[in-house]
Amino acid sequence: MKKILPFPLAIGGTFTVNAQFTQDFEASNGDRGYDWGNCWQMGAIAYRNSSSEVISGNWSARSNSLSNPSLDACWIKTPFLTWSAGSVTLDAKLINNTGTTMFIAFRFIPYDANDTWYEGTPYAVEYQFDFQKVGNSFTTNVENISFPVPAQYQDGNAYKLMISFAGTGGNNRVITDNFSMPATYYADPSNNCQPLSASSVSDADGDGVADNDDDFPNNPNLAYRLVFPAPGQFNTLAFEDLWPAYGDYDFNDLVVDY
Repeated sequence: MKKILPFPLAIGGTFTVNAQFTQDFEASNGDRGYDWGNCWQMGAIAYRNSSSEVISGNWSARSNSLSNPSLDACWIKTPFLTWSAGSVTLDAKLINNTGTTMFIAFRFIPYDANDTWYEGTPYAVEYQFDFQKVGNSFTTNVENISFPVPAQYQDGNAYKLMISFAGTGGNNRVITDNFSMPATYYADPSNNCQPLSASSVSDADGDGVADNDDDFPNNPNLAYRLVFPAPGQFNTLAFEDLWPAYGDYDFNDLVVDY
């Protein structure tokens, strides 16, 4: 029997009525394992909380040194999500002004049941943001990056979004934060992070907890409720009004069964 406590559930992001999926790296408190457990994946990414590297809040993500133009060298992958109309947005900045080229590329990844990570081959780059130079140097200004989700990914199937950080020359890195996506969490952490539909799991409110394990299947902010003692059982509370003095010490000033 489920013993469930009503509290807000945050799995890999924040869920709202308009199905906006977010990541600001705060919930993990610097522990990437927290986000890995919620089906995020990362390559050559660190979490940083130094004042010079944080964009907002207490934590931001930082790439390795970007001297490799490969899209597979340094990246973040979202969990499987179902996508709707709207724009992907995030903040990013460079840590210094060196380098020849610095860019962020976005690709969607389909589900593939036969792959070790259940990922098909990433599709072509949907959007690339190129950091611009002023004169011969990059700036370290925070850039707000945005691009619309293409219609072909709004088909009800689950896709990951792969965000690649790449460049050539210099010794520069990207700091990134405040991801926001018009999408609903659709991964199943209990089944190797496959899409929920592939696991034959129903999750009506899209909070990452299957309906048959969810005491609030239509509320994305609640999932569990704790009942103590067990349903149909009772305990007793007895109070002594002079405690901690001994007094008459009979604990009968108030007696409550609950």
